[in-house]
Amino acid sequence: HLVVFQNALSASAPIVAVDDGDPSTANCTIDSGETRHAWEAVPDVSWGTSTAMANGAAAPDDPGGSPSTVSTGSSFTNAASTAAAATWVLFQPDGIPRLFTPSGSACTNIGLPAQGGGAIYVTNTERDYAIVMSHLGTVRVHPWNPTTGAWMQ
Repeated sequence: HLVVFQNALSASAPIVAVDDGDPSTANCTIDSGETRHAWEAVPDVSWGTSTAMANGAAAPDDPGGSPSTVSTGSSFTNAASTAAAATWVLFQPDGIPRLFTPSGSACTNIGLPAQGGGAIYVTNTERDYAIVMSHLGTVRVHPWNPTTGAWMQ
């Protein structure tokens, strides 16, 4: 399954989960006929963090490698380069998240198990939130506390 954020990879909604099929024939893209689960945008919520609050500060235990959380809203990286931000993650049959690089015709560059952690950052300009996924797939939500100027555990 692919989970795609921010209308990347030709997704039809801000967040889409796609059954890409059998791993031997999966192509790491969203094709017609594949089972999709889409979530519509929430009014007044956008990707990234507010400059008046978290201002790009990484959430606790964010294992992602991308420093561009403010501009992209994601600390997930591309499997080909941990310096390249990604807005997607791949779950293979074992359920562990993996990084990948879409090639358009095949999943030829899939990261190893325990390399697919990262976080998605969203804001409504009144509060910032980080949804952090560990390398093994557990998820925690951290809100930004404007009073203390830090992420809550």
